[in-house]
Amino acid sequence: MVESANCSSVQLAWTPPLDNGSPITLYTLRYRAVGSTNEEWVELNTTATRLAVGGLRPGGVYHVGVAALNGVGGGAFSDSTPVATSLPGMYVTVDSIDIWTPEMRPSPALRPLPKE
Repeated sequence: MVESANCSSVQLAWTPPLDNGSPITLYTLRYRAVGSTNEEWVELNTTATRLAVGGLRPGGVYHVGVAALNGVGGGAFSDSTPVATSLPGMYVTVDSIDIWTPEMRPSPALRPLPKE
């Protein structure tokens, strides 16, 4: 489901379910932070099978589910999948987590002590 993530957004994609002979007209993606009991689900509608979700907390973990709608009716939401945003200085891809750090340069003020 997660194609990529950064510190404030995730790119999600999913495979369309069986449509029972009626084309899917809408997907509803819902998410909320893991561990939140009072937080309502946020729902986003799309006709595509790929969606970017922004405005998320750095290092946050969220439950995500998708439901499809067609002429037959609305399907149930998929099982909740945990997805995570990265921390600043990191980026996440489907296959790996790569950590980016700025180039380290020695400070002129920091010099080794002379040997005695």
